Amino acid sequence: MYRLPYFTLAIALGFEVMAVIDIPAVPVHPGEILEEEFLRPLALSQTDLAKHIGVSVRRVNEICRVRRAITTETAWLLACAFGTTPKFWLNGQAIYELALARQQDRLRDVGLIVAKVG
Repeated sequence: MYRLPYFTLAIALGFEVMAVIDIPAVPVHPGEILEEEFLRPLALSQTDLAKHIGVSVRRVNEICRVRRAITTETAWLLACAFGTTPKFWLNGQAIYELALARQQDRLRDVGLIVAKVG
């Protein structure tokens, strides 16, 4: 459902590329994924989820409406509730923020830091 064109961002340290992260061209907030991939298929309301994980309905609603970020606490609670991992939710938030920054042209390249020899 969220298969969109990807940009690639290389994260480098020293002389080696340590990791490559695919950044979606169109940002998808983890709240949208929560709503579309978890709540709807399970026929759960935002109120049901909020009660189950012990948070306010407003908090869940703001996440689903892309008005609030996924925090570490929320990631933990969602992971416990849906059998995922906190990393799933936190990575989704991080990738969303990177994609949004890229879309808004807030990311810029900088050169590698190279140790001085001698």
